[in-house]
Amino acid sequence: MESSFLQTKEWAQFQESLGRRTFFIYGEPGRIAQESAWSALLIRHDLPLGKNYLYCPRGPIIGELRIKKIEEFLSRAARIAKEEGSIFLRWDVPFVKNSQFEIRNSQFLTYPIKSVQPQHTIVIDLAKPEDEILAEMHEKTRYNVRLAERRGVLVKQVPAESGIKTFWELLKQTAERDDFSSHHSAHYEKLAKTFSESQNETLSHVRMYVAEYMDMPLAAALIMFHDGTATYLHGASSNKNRDVMAPHLLHWYIMRDAKGEGCDTYDLWGIDDRNPHWAGITRFKRGFGGNEFSYANSYDIVFNRTWYGMYRVAKKFL
Repeated sequence: MESSFLQTKEWAQFQESLGRRTFFIYGEPGRIAQESAWSALLIRHDLPLGKNYLYCPRGPIIGELRIKKIEEFLSRAARIAKEEGSIFLRWDVPFVKNSQFEIRNSQFLTYPIKSVQPQHTIVIDLAKPEDEILAEMHEKTRYNVRLAERRGVLVKQVPAESGIKTFWELLKQTAERDDFSSHHSAHYEKLAKTFSESQNETLSHVRMYVAEYMDMPLAAALIMFHDGTATYLHGASSNKNRDVMAPHLLHWYIMRDAKGEGCDTYDLWGIDDRNPHWAGITRFKRGFGGNEFSYANSYDIVFNRTWYGMYRVAKKFL
């Protein structure tokens, strides 16, 4: 079965640390190892007026895509929704676009939505030799990696929890420079604590990498390791010394480290050609080569049409 860190018990614990209730549902209660089974994590998000909705990020974990399993998943999610008084299920489906997945003859109203998680991404094959990975990068990116090395940029791994302060200071600069809103620092602190490598020797853990120049932190990245994939979850960079190209060497170091740890994939976690705020980061990520792929559409599965209609109207004015 393909799995995602977004469907792990650690991700559930992280969500609970943010004050959200979580639920696991199963195709066969207590048995998720068999090919015929599936499992899914649902996260409750509260709304005004005492209402809420459920969210399933890149689940269910499923061995073989069959419509019957999808119908069973939606029915069991509806059961939780009834118990919790949830208006709808927000569902980022785990299936790749053109995988023959579609919702057909559902008993529920389905509404296509923009994905909460990145719908389009780039993955780099770490099973290839290092010189081949470098050769597949854009010429300018490869040049910048070497430039950063020549300028004396140094990359190191630091404990995620102790590195959050450095990451947060860099992230504030990045958010102001690129005009986007970040989570509060406590969000990243709780993420690092939940997925701390020192405490968690199971399937998933987070590592922090920092690129320094003349002992000054210039770039940092939080990387999620899960099931043979390293994912570029969050990144930040300084406004200073941008000419030494620290972020380029940072990612090359991460790829090499992940490869050495047995990962076969580096997921750059999100590109978007349609959003002007993503133009720079999309161009930066494409410079590292790799293969682009997209997930299928996401959906709101509506359980209460009246309240969902009111929710949609309210969203237009918020």
